[in-house]
Amino acid sequence: MNKICKTCGIEKDIEKFYKKDSNKDGHRNKCITCERKYQNEYYIKYYAIKENREKNQKQHRIHHKEEKDLVFKHYGGYKCACCGETNEVFLSIDHINGGGNKHRRSIGIKDGGGGHFYHWLIMNNLPEGFRVLCMNCQIGFARLGYCPHHPEGIDK
Repeated sequence: MNKICKTCGIEKDIEKFYKKDSNKDGHRNKCITCERKYQNEYYIKYYAIKENREKNQKQHRIHHKEEKDLVFKHYGGYKCACCGETNEVFLSIDHINGGGNKHRRSIGIKDGGGGHFYHWLIMNNLPEGFRVLCMNCQIGFARLGYCPHHPEGIDK
């Protein structure tokens, strides 16, 4: 079976195309040669040249910060809901009813979450059930079931 490459226009054996299940014939539209050429050019354009790599990293950091700011603003700002800590370095988003690790794994987020978790929250319309806590209060809730700052309890 043959297929025409959309990039070079050459008719080639179907085995000269990478597989792609979502296409009708089960293969990509670019032949392997054109796909590799494209990937090499993309790498050079965005990663191999130091200035481009630094520019992309800077843009990524800016986008991450914008998403983080949006999430924190929605859940009460950069202030711990328990003790009032305002140092941004110590603050994170807490699952009010616990089960954060299990939840993050169930949505495909590994290694703590961070930016991927902020993105998930935004894409899911900033759902209820989350709050801003500092790491001390988070650990208190995780280990003791309450925060040592307020042994009488705040809303769990």
